[in-house]
Amino acid sequence: MSGIQEALSPVTDWLIDKLGMYGLIVADILPLAFIGLMVLLVILVRRMNNASKKFRAVRMVNQAKEAAEDEEYERAHELYMAAQRLYPKQQLVSDLEMARLCRKGKNSDWSLRGQEASAAYWFEKTIHGFGAEGRYEYGLYLVEDSDDPMKAAQGVEYIRKAAQWKYPGAQETLQRLEADAEKAMQDKKYNIAAAMGNGKAQFLVSGNAQDTELRRKWLELSANSGYAEAQAMLGIAYRDGELGLKKDERKAVEWFTAAAEKDNEEAQQCLCVLYADKNKTEKDWDIAIKWFKKFAEKGDATAMYNVSVLYGWKAAACAKRNNIKTRLEGLENREYIGLVFSANEWKRRAEANGYKTE
Repeated sequence: MSGIQEALSPVTDWLIDKLGMYGLIVADILPLAFIGLMVLLVILVRRMNNASKKFRAVRMVNQAKEAAEDEEYERAHELYMAAQRLYPKQQLVSDLEMARLCRKGKNSDWSLRGQEASAAYWFEKTIHGFGAEGRYEYGLYLVEDSDDPMKAAQGVEYIRKAAQWKYPGAQETLQRLEADAEKAMQDKKYNIAAAMGNGKAQFLVSGNAQDTELRRKWLELSANSGYAEAQAMLGIAYRDGELGLKKDERKAVEWFTAAAEKDNEEAQQCLCVLYADKNKTEKDWDIAIKWFKKFAEKGDATAMYNVSVLYGWKAAACAKRNNIKTRLEGLENREYIGLVFSANEWKRRAEANGYKTE
């Protein structure tokens, strides 16, 4: 402040000499006025500089749009990025527009590398800001431009969401993809069909996956789609603790049962083995009997014999529960008589179909 006063002293002396008391008053406020003027000049210069930067940045954006129209995608990308760096205060180009540009560039002679040259990077940023439009275009990108069936499946979900929001063209795209999926199954090109939720295709993609985690994910998708073979295999994975899963008999049984109800024999056999255990409960033996009878109905003599054994276990459990110690006491218990009869009858059927007991 003293420096400013010293610099202005010739002016203040002149004002005091000419104006007297009024000059003294003006001289006192002159340094403050000078500082205010300098501040205003600095603000004005900065605003002019910002305006100049914005003007040049907007001009770059317009040049980028022209370059994109001429299919000079790399130059357009460079101009867009340069414009944003020059004027970072405002987003001059939308994330969706950048995603579209990168997608077009990737499908041409695109040599740019890095995160900002990736359409996926920009599409990811559109998910929240552009709603249905962003999801729809990102979905198309994942389905049409990705070789990864898992990403394609994610793309289908984005398109479905856009269709739920009534985005123009989304429902028609889903119908086209469904038709493509049917043709893909016929042509044994399973990626699109898997992405569209075809359980068999998902199961086949799972079998071709090199990565354990990816294989499990596709197997789970297939199982959840209701494909019986996948359900049986997922049950085995839970039973044995495979594919990175912890052993879980309850979940194994759930998947075995789902597959068995669809007449998957492997799952039915697994349930028989799980429940045909002398240490299990009578209810468990009933489940084993149910599935062994499925094989018995097809003429499997071993299954018939196993049904006989299980009825024998149930008869022994009934005797213990009712304190039956002699045959005579057993004749007085209808449940016991029925179980013994069933055990003998199924043993007779097994032997009649060629099963040899020692």
